[in-house]
Amino acid sequence: MPPFPEIRDITPPAPVPDHTVLYAQIIFGGILLALFLFFYLRWLRKRIKANTPPDVPLSPGVAAQRRLTELHTLAAGLSARETSDALADTIRTYLHRTRGILAHFRTTEELLGTTGRRNAAVPPPLPGLAPILDILRTCDQYKYGAAASTPTQRQALIARTASVLAADNDGRAANTAAPALPDSTPPLPPASPAHPTPEPAIPVSPSPIADSPSPISSPPALPVPAPMPEPAIPVSPAPIADSPSPVSSPPAIPVPASTPEPAAPVSPPPIAHSPSPISPPRA
Repeated sequence: MPPFPEIRDITPPAPVPDHTVLYAQIIFGGILLALFLFFYLRWLRKRIKANTPPDVPLSPGVAAQRRLTELHTLAAGLSARETSDALADTIRTYLHRTRGILAHFRTTEELLGTTGRRNAAVPPPLPGLAPILDILRTCDQYKYGAAASTPTQRQALIARTASVLAADNDGRAANTAAPALPDSTPPLPPASPAHPTPEPAIPVSPSPIADSPSPISSPPALPVPAPMPEPAIPVSPAPIADSPSPVSSPPAIPVPASTPEPAAPVSPPPIAHSPSPISPPRA
């Protein structure tokens, strides 16, 4: 009978890897990254907001027209008191910004100058405000129930207010416009024609003749020094021949070229024309 193989013990299960530490690290890193992004975006938003220039405020007319457009849309769902309060607030803000009137601190009667209080020093209303103040009076009537109003009437009042304020704003802009300055630019010279006209010739007076006396006196002549006389050169007499012969004149003395004045002529000594007696030689 063949032998049986040795029976081995049961193999234990393979160990399962523990990823708890890895998961904890991933979660902790995600939390840190989220905190960093949160604070960075918050700092970046503050920086952008600090560097953003402020909005330019709207002009009183434009701001009032925008408010009236919104109010006209919401008037159907508002009560008469709410519509009157919003419309009156828009008008008082417009008067305060355009006329400098503290309309928010005055009643409609004070703005109209018809207050019933005694000894009340209320200035009269400014000219040109009658249509605007009449709308404020109508708002008070709708607000306190002196006159019944429907949403359609209130919308018509808002549209009327918009047209009145637009006309008032246009009138103020026309009155405050700077006057046109006079044009100080000198006019341009006329364009020259293609063939310019020749200019007339200017008559030229003839120059004075040289023979006519000149009004300008000539300068006096400077004295010229007299030339120095040349020294006389002695001339020896020519020998006399036995027979009478004509006497030849001595040769002329050359004058140096550098002397400005010519040499004075030298006269020969006088010679008798008759032969002189010759004494006989001595023995």
